[in-house]
Amino acid sequence: MGLFGPNVEKMKAAGDVAGLIDLLNAKQTVKVKAGQALIDLGDPAVGPLLDALSTVGQPAATALAGMGIRPRSFEGVCDVLRDGNQIGQFAAVHALTLWAMFGDEASYDQLVWASRNHPSIATKTCCGFALQDVAEPPIF
Repeated sequence: MGLFGPNVEKMKAAGDVAGLIDLLNAKQTVKVKAGQALIDLGDPAVGPLLDALSTVGQPAATALAGMGIRPRSFEGVCDVLRDGNQIGQFAAVHALTLWAMFGDEASYDQLVWASRNHPSIATKTCCGFALQDVAEPPIF
């Protein structure tokens, strides 16, 4: 740790994905820098971020979504939506919402499916609110 907190750039240069994920629970300025560092690291951070959805929640989902949609991250987020704990499910909805807002039709379809078919009423409701944020289906 540096004199003024963690040295995110040094952690990024070292590829310290686990350390950066730990910083997603830090104060906002550190959280944002850690999230951007994870986005910059790309593929090596995808698996650990998927694992972190159920514990870290929304900051992990934001970092995943910030990498753009990738088959591995999309499938992992959908798995967490179906089978994860409540924190993970809400985080998965957040990632899907961000992707859908940028025009990803598969993410929009997952939100629609979950809003109708998910066994958790809380997750169904979360998806319903998320779909309001997306506003309308993407046009392709």
